Amino acid sequence: MDEDRKTLLLIKGVIADMPPAEAAKVQACAAVLRRAVLDAGDHGVVALALIGAEAQAMELQR
Repeated sequence: MDEDRKTLLLIKGVIADMPPAEAAKVQACAAVLRRAVLDAGDHGVVALALIGAEAQAMELQR
């Protein structure tokens, strides 16, 4: 199993451990983001990568 698959499974596990209402909010947000990325095509993928990197950088600064 590659690192990307491990990361995906880890995140899915975190979501599965959330209370159902919180997990539903995460899933709803993910659906909105997926739709926006698909609608924007290649630009959407790059934008999502940017947001992910920004979120990770903020976490590292805490």
